Amino acid sequence: MNNKDRAKLGLGKKRFYQRVWFWLLVVFVVVIGGCNALVGGASVAINNANNVKHTIVYSVTGSGSATITYASFDNTNNGENQLSNVALPWTTKVTGKGLFNSYSVTATLDENGGTATCSVVIDGKSVSSNSASGAFASATCSGSAS
Repeated sequence: MNNKDRAKLGLGKKRFYQRVWFWLLVVFVVVIGGCNALVGGASVAINNANNVKHTIVYSVTGSGSATITYASFDNTNNGENQLSNVALPWTTKVTGKGLFNSYSVTATLDENGGTATCSVVIDGKSVSSNSASGAFASATCSGSAS
């Protein structure tokens, strides 16, 4: 029997699943599908993390009075507030969200001196604390939720 006769009878042909092109196609489909799932999962995770709300508590304890500057930079708060001649202790709470964020508070004592201890607490966790004492001394605290 020659090759033409074998071909007519289908004896010399490999089945589709025995051919190299079939398996290359299977690998290609699996790899592309896996990449799409990975990218889709990553974008969902990033979006969820970007929308998580954080509670930030700024506080300054001590004696005397101070000028207090606190700043928030995130998806919902971008700016700085300054309060003059604040009797210590002092505290305030803000809410923020976003992947990229920064929170800070600075207490500068007045000419009469005293002591000041600042802290930044994010979602119940202390992320920064610092102290200062004396006339015009400053304590600065900063941190992020990431």
